[in-house]
Amino acid sequence: MLVKMPPRENIGFAGIVPAIDPVKIPYTYAQTAQNCVLDGRTLAPWGSPTLEDASVGASTTRSIYKYRGDTDEWLTWDEDNICVVKSPINQDVYKRIYWTGEDDKLKVRGAFTPTATRDVALDTPSSAPTCALADQYAESYGGRTAITTDSGTHYASMTLQSVVETDVGYDITCAMAEEVHVSTTEPTLSFQLNTTAKGWVSYPGIGVKTAIVDGSVTFAEEQLTAIIGATYASKTGTTYTWDSRQVVFHINMNYKLQTHETIYYLLTYVDDLGQESPPSVVSSSYLRHAEQRATITMPVSSDSFIEKKRLYRSANSSSLTSGFYFVTEEDNATTTYIDWNRSEDLVETLSIHDNPVDGMQGLVMMAGAFALAYKDRTLYASEQNNISSWLPEYEIVLDADIKALSVVGNECYVMTADQPFLITGATPDVLTSSKLVINQSCVTNNRGVATVASRTIYPSPDGLVTLSGGQGVLTTEDYIQPRDWYQYNPDTLTCETYNNKLFAFSDNQFFVFDFTEGLKTITTLNVSMLSMFYDSIDDKLYFIEGTTNDLFSFDTNKIALLQLTWKSKKFWEVKPWRPSVVRVETDGNDAILRLYANNVLVSTLNIANDKARKIPKLRAEQQWEFEILSTSEIRDIRIADNMGQVVK
Repeated sequence: MLVKMPPRENIGFAGIVPAIDPVKIPYTYAQTAQNCVLDGRTLAPWGSPTLEDASVGASTTRSIYKYRGDTDEWLTWDEDNICVVKSPINQDVYKRIYWTGEDDKLKVRGAFTPTATRDVALDTPSSAPTCALADQYAESYGGRTAITTDSGTHYASMTLQSVVETDVGYDITCAMAEEVHVSTTEPTLSFQLNTTAKGWVSYPGIGVKTAIVDGSVTFAEEQLTAIIGATYASKTGTTYTWDSRQVVFHINMNYKLQTHETIYYLLTYVDDLGQESPPSVVSSSYLRHAEQRATITMPVSSDSFIEKKRLYRSANSSSLTSGFYFVTEEDNATTTYIDWNRSEDLVETLSIHDNPVDGMQGLVMMAGAFALAYKDRTLYASEQNNISSWLPEYEIVLDADIKALSVVGNECYVMTADQPFLITGATPDVLTSSKLVINQSCVTNNRGVATVASRTIYPSPDGLVTLSGGQGVLTTEDYIQPRDWYQYNPDTLTCETYNNKLFAFSDNQFFVFDFTEGLKTITTLNVSMLSMFYDSIDDKLYFIEGTTNDLFSFDTNKIALLQLTWKSKKFWEVKPWRPSVVRVETDGNDAILRLYANNVLVSTLNIANDKARKIPKLRAEQQWEFEILSTSEIRDIRIADNMGQVVK
């Protein structure tokens, strides 16, 4: 570029510097740099947007995302603080994505039915399980006599009179009615007791007898009154008569002599994806002997996503973080379960899960496969590889309201209403926070924050702040005066990354910040956007166009390019001077060159080729500036007062 200077190599074009007076800005910088790509040493226009889908978007659309499920699908929201992350699980069969910013809920979408989108929080049991304890051998009783004669065995029911619990078991009293039988041989009598577990068990009616039912329950001797003869009967000829009498069964329950334990129960739900809910409250305590039968009554979830429930039992502990062991998994519709389990047979411990809190915002994914989000001053972390569970012990409370989050590797920058913080940690249980030494608050939410070339950029009251390597810098102060930054309505800023550039639009301006080497340059765009989304797979910047409300991709039409506008600094000469020749190096034929003297347009030239040409005679003036408009690349512009200076 040459303006009244000796011939020299092209030194390129740069962007705008609103902070500096147009007369004092550096030689290659501009007052206007609209729709310009300033890569390399040339001036080039962006490609025109391409219509992608006219059915996506509306005038109220403020967030968009391209979801790749079983088919590609565009998701749209009216909210402007939607933050989407992919599942941390490699090759997730459900192809899940998660987001915050809608209805104060953490949402998930995936390839599952019946509903592809649902709340992440799982239904939690509304009440604890209840337990009813019963003796496994003596919960129901029945007594009878069994008299064997030469004609067979004859049974007669006894009347149950009482059941009295003792320290070691039960005393069961039955009444035997008079029995009369005829037999040519001497009959025998036995008493039988019926229990739920063992059915009918016989006890001979002679002498003291002990019957071992199994290793834990003993039925002791029968105590009878008015014993007559060896068979408890009187005999007249072949007729035998047994008088009515009482029979007392002494039942020793061996387990009642064993050490008992205090137990508690709790319950979790399991959804159709295999995710386990937070546990119910802990049940009341129950004093249980080792082999007592426990009938557990469990609540049923009304949530259509819940398919199973899991029952856990303590081992002499009511703590929710230790001592609870898996007992069984049952269908959601199941309401009761019989627990016969010994404590020593329970092995699998309870893993505690906790639902995300309502109102979380700013969802991001850390390199360690866990998510972060915030609400007010609290930073929340999920479990690794499980975004459905957010444990309270992972929470970090800061000293200012959190406004946005941005992740770079294992680091998360937390923008607040005061100073930013740096959060580091490979896993959620070892996160640490440190406050950065830069007094710049964040004036927007996550929509105004982006990561460019491993740098986090956010809008502050004084300009754009760059966070990198644990340090913060007010990046734009050399380009836009902090006192003038408010003019661009930074609290309405929406930012996205594309080709190492920060695309940022507010209510009244659209900037493109080139961060190839720090903040290299600033240009503007005249494309109207309602929302943006950069898709790294397509390597495209998608947006909802502000006039048609349709979905477009930016810079994808390389045939029909946008018209660039680049206006030079104001050149000031002590002695009045006038340009007479110009050469614009371009392959296009539609460039327009405008010359201004003392802020007044004095000449407009249509440039159809890159040949040098004369400028119509103009009056000599002290202040000059020029403006180029083109849909083709501009390699150089040379303006001088003699032909030798513009011809290489």
